[in-house]
Amino acid sequence: MLDVPANSKGAPPRAAARVVLLLAAFLGAGAAASAASVDGAGRIMVVPLVFSGTDRTTVINMSNPGAQPLTITSQYVGAQGTPLVGPHSCLDQRIGPGRSLALDLDAMCAFPPRGDVDNVGYLEMTASADSRFTFMANAVILTNSNGETSAIPAQPIGAYTPAFSEAFVLGLRTEGPTSPTGEVFECFVGTFDLGKKVGLELRDNSNTIIGSLGMTMGPRRMMRANLAKSLPLANRDNLRVRITSKDTAAAILGCAIEHKGTRAVAWQPAQSPAAMDASRLKSVDVRRMLHEGPYNIDAEWFHTLTGATMDLKVTLTTYLQADDVVRCYLEPSFAGADLMPWLEMQVRGPDGLRVAGGNGAKDTGFIQTGPRGRYPASMGNRWFIDVSLDEDAFAQTPFPFNWWWGTGEWGMHCDSAAGMSEPIGLPNASTGNTDDF
Repeated sequence: MLDVPANSKGAPPRAAARVVLLLAAFLGAGAAASAASVDGAGRIMVVPLVFSGTDRTTVINMSNPGAQPLTITSQYVGAQGTPLVGPHSCLDQRIGPGRSLALDLDAMCAFPPRGDVDNVGYLEMTASADSRFTFMANAVILTNSNGETSAIPAQPIGAYTPAFSEAFVLGLRTEGPTSPTGEVFECFVGTFDLGKKVGLELRDNSNTIIGSLGMTMGPRRMMRANLAKSLPLANRDNLRVRITSKDTAAAILGCAIEHKGTRAVAWQPAQSPAAMDASRLKSVDVRRMLHEGPYNIDAEWFHTLTGATMDLKVTLTTYLQADDVVRCYLEPSFAGADLMPWLEMQVRGPDGLRVAGGNGAKDTGFIQTGPRGRYPASMGNRWFIDVSLDEDAFAQTPFPFNWWWGTGEWGMHCDSAAGMSEPIGLPNASTGNTDDF
């Protein structure tokens, strides 16, 4: 159901009708199924760029897929040079089970009069309920004069954690003095709970720096920069912006291309080079012979039922983000040994307690890592995955391999919506990984 309350500008219901809800969900079934991103769902959702002005406004659509009502608490952070710089608390919204709510930014945040200057910033929304917190959100910029719309997706706040010291926005351009569209682009940096220092470089198609700027920002701030402002008007294609930072604070990083005639906006988030990024993997496969840096480390399980002298599980560790959805399941190893029927797995949280899987489990199902603060800061966000022999399966079905060939083999696949680090093995000798499940 879509609830469309009256808004502060008396926008017609067609404004909400233009809202497109993008739900990316895990697909498929069974242990071999792959997963798609669910970046459209989380407990804390962020729309990286929102507008409220005389000729355009952002309409926010929030959807509650759960079986209990949600309360959404929101905070708007205005960009420098706008009427409402910094954080501004918005009105709480309640969404019933299985229902959706569409509101324009003015109605959601009860903005004071602004004159002819647009409010521009980002919006952070947090859900609270008795148990399940996840909700979905999306936004469109609606132009009041001509009905043009521009979609800007919301993402969980974990998606804005930088994985590396540099990121890029590609595919930008500038236009000459006779341009019929008058396209321009601005870049935006938004901070959350921590301040941030970044450098921005505008590079041309030969990778030459043609504009640069440094920003030092406090918490809950948004700054924008037109890196091409001082350049002569000219048609330039294949421009890119390189963004660098030496700190690890989460931030909104991206550029928006605006069509001056229609006021339509295309948001392009900064991206880290995927080939180098091993800390925010959406999909990962791991096997007995782990590749950790320049080394190959053998991580086997052992059990007296198969002829070993001890019962030990394989323990892996990985870093997971808050407000994430993760799924792991067993699969054949690189050696071709399909021991899944005789193996079991479990996932333990930073406190060491089991949160998924267990005796006989081959698949963890969907794991919600929970909101920030679920675990004490001293524990961090380091999770654990265990693999061991399934004793019950061993008792029921003859084991097809002898100890000298393949009994320590295992394979596993994991999918993460917000991105996880590649699991690494913890040595049996130093941790005493006794098979305890």
